[in-house]
Amino acid sequence: MVKTKSTEGVSAPSNPVKGGVAKMKKSPRKTPVKSKKFATDPALEHEGREVVLARLSKAHSSTSAFWPALKITESSGMPVKFAKERAAREASAFVLVRWLGYRPTSYSWLKEQDIVSYKDNIQKYMKKSKVYQKSVEEADAILAM
Repeated sequence: MVKTKSTEGVSAPSNPVKGGVAKMKKSPRKTPVKSKKFATDPALEHEGREVVLARLSKAHSSTSAFWPALKITESSGMPVKFAKERAAREASAFVLVRWLGYRPTSYSWLKEQDIVSYKDNIQKYMKKSKVYQKSVEEADAILAM
């Protein structure tokens, strides 16, 4: 004779979460969506933002506003690590289009207020630079979209 558990007289809880431990099913892992940020350059498709910023600041340190921006952010009392990243981000806003031909959607990680405050603060350092003036026009055009 096979013994079976009797369910007579035992009522199932109306709310399985309250009445007992409910097992949650694991959802299938979603495939990562490719970033459109680096769509114009396949070589940079898998690189992170920090790598791009580092390359930008290194490639453009003599022609962009990276060092003046760094001087401003360091003088604000920001830790050097964050000051360098912020300076690179702010300076890169003006050279991204020329450097890689990025599309305007690539600026999604740049904060608009950073670019605006940067333009106000940095002009005294780069006012006479033709590279800077052209980059400002490009940045203005992108922000206007």
